[in-house]
Amino acid sequence: ALAQFQKSLQLDPKLVESWRSVGLTAMALYRPGNESPENVKYATTAIEAFQNYLKGFPDDSKVEDYLVTTWINLGRFDDAIKYLKQQRSAHPENTKLTSAIVNVMIKGGMYREALEFANSYARNDAPIYYLIATNSWSKSYNDPTTPYEERVLVVDLGLQAVQRAVEVKPNYMEAMVYYNLLYREKAKLDLDPKKKEFWTAQADEWRNKAMALREK
Repeated sequence: ALAQFQKSLQLDPKLVESWRSVGLTAMALYRPGNESPENVKYATTAIEAFQNYLKGFPDDSKVEDYLVTTWINLGRFDDAIKYLKQQRSAHPENTKLTSAIVNVMIKGGMYREALEFANSYARNDAPIYYLIATNSWSKSYNDPTTPYEERVLVVDLGLQAVQRAVEVKPNYMEAMVYYNLLYREKAKLDLDPKKKEFWTAQADEWRNKAMALREK
């Protein structure tokens, strides 16, 4: 199918719709994690095809999603972020683009950049801060390969994010739950026994707040 769609463009380069089909078939052939030249070529073919298609149909949000997903699968997070930032500048009314940028930054392990971007462009968007907080906790709790220093940094960034989420939305019960969980991670990582007790007490306080709010 890929060869036939490419042939259609050779016969009629103006058939812009075919670029979408080239991109979809190449994306279907690509296998994330396989770094063989042939497999990577499928991904780069898909990226080029989606970009060419979007020149003719710039408002096709689904193809934009395919393009960004392919960049992410290929580990080209910077390209995905650059594209989304360009789209955000062109369409400032589309608030979903801000969330998408933060999401890609998180997938790329750029937690500090995600928080800085949120602080600059989404100060009153509690769900974006919640997204950073939940992923920060998950990175520390679920990824045993994360070095100690990085875990400490990520947990602190998560606490900054969840603090802002609760400031924006005081009755944000889900955020309170992660306030509790992040403090428990901080207690695990702190080597000072007294500080461990202090962070655990903070965790208990936020757990109790969340439970009280749920009961209410």
